[in-house]
Amino acid sequence: MTGIKFARKSLKSENKEIRLKGKLLQFAFIAFIIAALIEKTARSILLGTIFPDPTILLLSVMLVVVRLLLIASAIAFYGGFLLPRWMREIFTQ
Repeated sequence: MTGIKFARKSLKSENKEIRLKGKLLQFAFIAFIIAALIEKTARSILLGTIFPDPTILLLSVMLVVVRLLLIASAIAFYGGFLLPRWMREIFTQ
C-alpha cells in the first residue's frame, strides 16, 4: 500500500513527467496486486483444493491473464521509475 501512496503523491506534482511516472506506478502496483491474488487463487486450484482436475481450460486462461498482468506491471514499473525517451514519446502524444 505504500507504493500506491507514493504513486498518488507523484500524481499531484506540477511536472508532467512526474505525473506520468505516477500514473505508470499506480497502474503497476495495482496490476501486480491483482495478478498476485489471481495467481494465489490459481495455485490453490491447481493443487486440487477446489477442482480435482488441474487440466481445466479456466486454469490455463487464468494463468495466461496473470502472466500478461505481471508483464504489463513490470513494463509499467520500468516506465514509472526510469521513464525512457521512447515511452515518454508514446504516452505524451
